[in-house]
This record gives sequence, C-alpha cells and structure tokens, in this order.
Amino acid sequence: MRFFLFSFLMMASAVLLAQNAPGVLTVEKIMRDPKWMGHSPSALQWSVDGSRLVFSWNPGDAESDSLYSEVE
Repeated sequence: MRFFLFSFLMMASAVLLAQNAPGVLTVEKIMRDPKWMGHSPSALQWSVDGSRLVFSWNPGDAESDSLYSEVE
C-alpha cells in the first residue's frame, strides 16, 4: 500500500513540475500559435440542395481562399 501511495505522489509531483516548466510543449502552447494550428475554414454554408457543406479555405497560404466541399 505504501508503494502505491509513494508512486502516486511521485507521478503527481512530476506532472505538476512538467506543467510549470517553461520549455515543456503543451497543447495549450501549440494552439496559441497560428502556424501550428493551420488555417480555419470560413464562410461555411450549405449547398443549394442542402446535401453538402461548402466553405472557403486556404490551407496552402495561397493569395486567396478557394471553395471546398465536404467529402461524403
């Protein structure tokens, strides 16, 4: 029982230390930077017949967005 308690406390302290370390890469830090996140689609709308979602997107840093549609 003592071994499990000791192991739990060691893991919990390691997690706390890792969260506060400046050089540790976390999801929160990654999502702050747009170059890691990528480009979000915009102008979401349904197609005329209502069967597909159509949106503007620029995944390759082109000069302007292109029109895309979801794939079934």
